[in-house]
Amino acid sequence: MLWYLSDIYSDEFEKFEEQAQDIKGIEPLQAHVLTLLVMGEISPDGFPSVMKWCKQCYNEPSDEEKRMCAADEIIGGHGVEAIGINSEAPGKGMYVNLGDTYDTTLFYDHDECEFMVCSWGDWYDAQARFHSSG
Repeated sequence: MLWYLSDIYSDEFEKFEEQAQDIKGIEPLQAHVLTLLVMGEISPDGFPSVMKWCKQCYNEPSDEEKRMCAADEIIGGHGVEAIGINSEAPGKGMYVNLGDTYDTTLFYDHDECEFMVCSWGDWYDAQARFHSSG
């Protein structure tokens, strides 16, 4: 398949890549690869961490779970953690753990089906405010 830069590089791509550079300890090349991963331009299946994890699973992880596992490898995090799953928390998501609640990282919001760059602490605080005001 022939790729044209205009196919990959949209305003959305550039905006996400710029935001990805705010992730704690990330280099520009890592931000670029992370953006390609999140935007679906590269598959998570070729990442060693994803291949190793999938071999251990009875059921195939979701595409989002595999992307987060690959993102953890790219970013150099401490694993992917879930928040709000199987609880009464005001939202559900998963994030690459960078060691601190308010470190900027890659986050996946299950309710919105959206990847974003933020700290999980900021996301949780915003969810709690939204759900308490309703």
